[in-house]
Amino acid sequence: MLRRQGSLHKALAAFPHRTRVEVVHRSFELDPRLTQTHRTTSAAHAKKYGMTPAQARAAEENIAGIARKEGLGYLVDFRDDGNTFDLHRLLHLAASEGVEDNLLTLFYEGNFAAERSIYDPEHQVGLAVRAWRERQPELTILGADDQTGCDADGACALPGADGTTVRSGTH
Repeated sequence: MLRRQGSLHKALAAFPHRTRVEVVHRSFELDPRLTQTHRTTSAAHAKKYGMTPAQARAAEENIAGIARKEGLGYLVDFRDDGNTFDLHRLLHLAASEGVEDNLLTLFYEGNFAAERSIYDPEHQVGLAVRAWRERQPELTILGADDQTGCDADGACALPGADGTTVRSGTH
């Protein structure tokens, strides 16, 4: 079972009427002009907000401290910046199959706390497969290995996708 963390989940857990609360996630592509070229988040923030590299790093360190107090992982030195379009496409597919919360949790962990780019298509598909397996642990994905969830050709069959095969690296 994926571990939900952070202020929102803690607040909902303590809220007596939590069963009447529906959290709806909306897609918002941060910067559609970004290419798949990656740069560090601190460098991107320095450029975007007119900061010096030292100021941007200090801001990232501050956010990391807040995240850690909430029990969340947060890397300052590894995180990269990229186009979120494919992440949103996978989240929409996951929402149609009832595993959006699982995938969103994995994407947050992957973006903020993993030393692998969340913008790597194979990583995205591997996380999607893991989200489906959380809901249905006995799920067998034909030809898939446990590292990426993809076969040697980069194909992953996701359940409920009407027989569609998601291929990493295709757009």
